[in-house]
Formats: sequence, C-alpha cells, structure tokens
Amino acid sequence: MSLYWKCQIGGWTAMTLWSLGISTALGTLTLEGFLAIVWVSGLGLLGTHLFRPIMRRGEWTRLPPARLIPRVALGIFVIGTSMGILSIPFILPRIPDGASPFQFIISNTVGSWFAILGWMLLYFSYHFRTQTREARQKEWELRVAMRENELRTLRAQLNPHFLFNSLNNLRGLISECPERAQDAVTHLAALLRYTLHLSQSPTVTLEQELDGVRNYLALEKIRFEERLRDEVEVDPNLLDQAVPPMLLQNLLENALKHGIARRRDGGVVSLRITEADGRVMVRVTNPGRLVEHDGRERVGLTNAREQLRLLFDEDAHLELRQETEGTVVCHVELPRRRAAEVLSARGRADEVDPDVSVGPALLQDSLPARKSSRGRPSRTLKPGAPP
Repeated sequence: MSLYWKCQIGGWTAMTLWSLGISTALGTLTLEGFLAIVWVSGLGLLGTHLFRPIMRRGEWTRLPPARLIPRVALGIFVIGTSMGILSIPFILPRIPDGASPFQFIISNTVGSWFAILGWMLLYFSYHFRTQTREARQKEWELRVAMRENELRTLRAQLNPHFLFNSLNNLRGLISECPERAQDAVTHLAALLRYTLHLSQSPTVTLEQELDGVRNYLALEKIRFEERLRDEVEVDPNLLDQAVPPMLLQNLLENALKHGIARRRDGGVVSLRITEADGRVMVRVTNPGRLVEHDGRERVGLTNAREQLRLLFDEDAHLELRQETEGTVVCHVELPRRRAAEVLSARGRADEVDPDVSVGPALLQDSLPARKSSRGRPSRTLKPGAPP
C-alpha cells in the first residue's frame, strides 16, 4: 500500500473515530448516527481522492500563494458542499423536532468544509516540506560539485608548476651528478604517485601529506645541498587530521623559494604541527624578510588560502608575517577534523570510499620520540635529515 493510501485511510478513520467518540460522550450515538458519520467520512475520502488528480495536473503544490489560495478555497467549497448535499438523506431522520432542517444541513456542510480544510493543510504541508528538502539537497549537491570543480582547477594549477621546477633541477643534475639525479627521479616518481592518488579525494590525512613532504624535501635537498636544513615536528595524535592536498608542500615551497633560495648560506626551514584547544596549528618558519610584490600575492599561498576556504569555509585561516628581524612565519589554523569522519560524511552524499584516506606510514619506528611542550608524545626529525 502506498503512503498516500495509508494517509488517506488512516486520516479519515481517525476522523470517524473522533466523531464517534464525541457522540458517545454526549450520549447521542445511535445506529443512524453511526451510519451518518461513516457515510460522511467515506464521502470525504472519495471526494479528496477524486480531487487529487486535478491538483496534480495543475501542479498546485508549485503555485505561488496568490494563485494557490483561491483554488484551495474553491476546492474546499466544492468538496465540502457536495458532502453536505449527499449527506441529506442521513441528516433528515436525525433532525430534532422543532429544529430547522436548513440550519441543520448548513451546520453539517460547514463541518465538512473544516474537515476538507484540514485535509488540504496536511496535503500541502507534506508536499511543501518534501519540495523544500529536495531543493536543499539539490543545492548541496550543486555546491559540492562546484567546490570539487574548483579544487580540481587549483590542483591543475599547482602540479604543473611544481613539476616544471623539479624537471628543471633534474636537468642540471644529470650531467653534474648522475647518482643524485637517480635519487631525485626516485623521489619525484614517489611524489607524482602521491599526487595522482589525490585525483579522487578533496582531502587527505596529515600522514599522507607528510609522506609527500618527505619526498619533496628530499628532492629539494639535492638541489640546495648543505644550504637547506630542515626541522619537522609533528604531534602523532594528529596523523589522522584531514588537510587539503598539497597544503604543506605549498607552504614549504613558498618558504624555500622566498627564503632559502635567496640566501647564499641558506638556512633552516621548520615545520611544526601541534594541537591547541581543539584546533590544529601548522607553523612554517624560514629565514628572510617579507617584501612587497607589486600587488601580486605569492601563487602558493593564494592556492593554499583557496583550498582552506573551499574545504573549511571561514573556520580556517592562513597568515604570513615577519616574526623577527630575520624570520618569516606562515601560520595556519585548522579545525580538528579526522579524515575518516570527513570522508564518511561525504560518503553519505556521494558514496566516496572511506578507505581512500588510508595512506602509507610516514614516521618510522626508529625515529626518537620525545614529549612535546603540551605533554603529548611527538616525533622530531633532526635538522638536516630527510623527514
């Protein structure tokens, strides 16, 4: 049985029982009265069912109020009046002596109008609620599609940019040091494999992202040699944190390009990821000074800000500032969201496989563990060593 017929039968049966209950309470219930109540309810069910195709063909549920209300009023009048007229044979025998038959019939017809009004209110309330829910679902699906399209566009801008820089570095290494060139190819292949893995996911785990960072920094160390020293400290409790793909690599690339590459003696690039008050703090520091860029913002930071906006709305922010005379800091603050939870929520809408968030391990068991300043164990990579 369809939902429509369940509601029809259930609704008019409830009205019948309610009328019988009132008559019983007043002590006026008779066999004729019982038959009259059942007859009126049957007429209501039949009348609303026959009127329903008219409303569906006219798409009344999509009409504006100014056009809908007159139609509903007419429908109530027609169905209710028809019920009143067809009930006259059952009404006349029940008219008390001395009472006006006309008033009794009008009273019964008005009662029918109110019954149909209640039916109309329930009918349109259900359909308006269903349409609102469907419109909201379509709106969210459209927003998700638009955001995923924007993320793909950003990724298409980012990957060719990094690939060009890496291949340019390899060109010089091939003749100067073939062994280093082979190592560079190995790290580049691993990094490209990681980026290909991102094509179906708008978020990755922090562990996956750090694995990409390891290959990226190893590749850049071949380029900068002893000029580049790095310090990476990550709270292991945050390895399941959801982050935008290539976010950390973006920040580190900016630090190397505008910090290490411009200094003859290079310097230390530091990456520190901690948690405070339910928020994830990402801090990247590099030597150097902030300078004006004739109105143009750095491409890497522009992409990073846009990724954060698309994935976390206004709940995440990125700030680049001059912390000391010779130190530039890029600070990113994210909401604490586990990647599995993010993918699970998306899976309910577009059936994304949550296993896509599971990535290769990054921090090796041989790395020394120490207590962080907040009392949680963390892994620290020594300066100058590959992360």
